Amino acid sequence: MLKKLLIIPAMLWLQQTQAQNIQHISTLPLYPGPQDDVSLLIDLSFNSGDCALFLETHTIENDSIQIHVYHCPGPLAFICSVKDTIELGVFPQGTFYTKIFVHENNYFSPDPCAGGHISDSSDYQLVVFPISGVDDLANVKSHLSYDRDSKTIFLKNNSEKGKSLQLYDLLGKLILQKDFNSSNSISVPGLSEGVYVYKLVSGKEISSAGKILIQ
Repeated sequence: MLKKLLIIPAMLWLQQTQAQNIQHISTLPLYPGPQDDVSLLIDLSFNSGDCALFLETHTIENDSIQIHVYHCPGPLAFICSVKDTIELGVFPQGTFYTKIFVHENNYFSPDPCAGGHISDSSDYQLVVFPISGVDDLANVKSHLSYDRDSKTIFLKNNSEKGKSLQLYDLLGKLILQKDFNSSNSISVPGLSEGVYVYKLVSGKEISSAGKILIQ
């Protein structure tokens, strides 16, 4: 009897001292555009298992997304890690404010997936960029480099003429739109440090796209 009394408080303590469930949140694709099917990836950790996703629901209203994921980890005490994939669909360009709730059920109940409580929550900004397939469009024929001394962006393939640069911040806002000069360079002395998404445009066609670090 003494052993049982010791085991039950220990399991209760383990449940009560559960660290945050949400470990990391990301999107697939990493830089979604207005033609991409977007999924949200939620890395979770629990103190017991099995902890696979039991149920998920989500609602989308204007620029707000609310996601509920339900887990009913079993009584086996071990660190159980799982990745929830929430398929959200296609979005227009913009920023979508996302609230995620993790519901964890009580494995002491007769039905371990009944009842439950919110064990963790997190906010996330889903950013949809003005172009789809940023990583896929990047190519070796035409890409950019940045010189921090002269604060200048260079088009590395000098044989390609007549291109213009569109530069966006990570919230999808157009920061710069300018044609390259005769030396295929653009001076950007006032550009803040950070990562930017760029499009190289020739006429009405996008010849390449990618990311550039300004520092």
